[in-house]
Amino acid sequence: MGTSSIEINSIAKYVEDQFLHKEQRKDLLYHNWDHTQRVLDSASTIGEAEQLEPDTLENLKIAALFHDVAYRDNGQDHELNSAKMAREHLSPLGFAEDRIVEIERIIMATQMGYEPQDQLEKIIKDADLSHLG
Repeated sequence: MGTSSIEINSIAKYVEDQFLHKEQRKDLLYHNWDHTQRVLDSASTIGEAEQLEPDTLENLKIAALFHDVAYRDNGQDHELNSAKMAREHLSPLGFAEDRIVEIERIIMATQMGYEPQDQLEKIIKDADLSHLG
């Protein structure tokens, strides 16, 4: 079952707060809230063009929001830590375990050097690197 746009907005606000209100590192020129918003927009555009099912598109959007959030603490293993932060935030909201695992998997696909294995991983990877094109 999908989330409403209100819940997506709430998740976006949570992630934005993580970037903007928790000892924001001044050296985050790339892994920051502006980048996250661009990745969300790109992933949404590509996902809609690919006619993803609504629940699948929502998972992609949530993964896009969380994909770099832990970079603010430490760039090393930030994808893994971002996936953990997603789990910690989504679980109390009542997200099903299989859905959380899917969102974590999509986040992990943004690792440098990772070769995407399916459509969602390709979309998130393209969206994450779209600023280079």
